[in-house]
Amino acid sequence: KADALAADPSITGIYWTINPVDPVLLARRYNSIGPAKETTTDAGIVRRRWFYIDIDPNRKSGISATDGEKAAAFARADVIAAALEKAGWPAPVRADSGNGAHLLYRVDLPNDADATALIRHCLEALSARFSDEAVKVDVSVSNAARIGRVYGTPNRKGANMPDRPH
Repeated sequence: KADALAADPSITGIYWTINPVDPVLLARRYNSIGPAKETTTDAGIVRRRWFYIDIDPNRKSGISATDGEKAAAFARADVIAAALEKAGWPAPVRADSGNGAHLLYRVDLPNDADATALIRHCLEALSARFSDEAVKVDVSVSNAARIGRVYGTPNRKGANMPDRPH
C-alpha cells in the first residue's frame, strides 16, 4: 500500500510510528492506510523499542537535500556509529531518511519521563560532539510517539529540482 501511495506525487510523505502503539488505538484506522485525522501522542506508546538518531544536512527548511548534502549526512552517520561501536554499542539499523540518515538502536525502555530524559540527553550529547555547520544530529526526536518516513518512499520537500531531487 505504501508503494501505491508513493506513486502519487501529491503525497509529500508516508510515515509510521517507530515505537509500539497501544493496541486499542488500532480502532482509529484498522488495517488501512490514509491521511491521519488523529495522531498518536506520547501517552499512546506502550514501550520504547528504538533509540532513533536522525542525522540531517543543514539546509533551508522545506527543500530537499542535494546529493552532496545527503552524502555528508551518511558519512557523519558512519562516524557516529563507529564511535558508539567503539564505546560498546551494537551495530545499528541504518536507514535513508530521504534527506539524510537514520541510525536506530534497539532498546527496551518504559515510556516514562526518565526514559524521555535519557533519550533527550543522549541526543544532546551526540549533537554536541558530531553536529557542525554542515550536518546536525536532530535533538528534537526524543519523544516516544516519534514518527519516521516509511523507508523506501519519497520525501517530497519543495519542488523536485535537478540539484534537489525528491
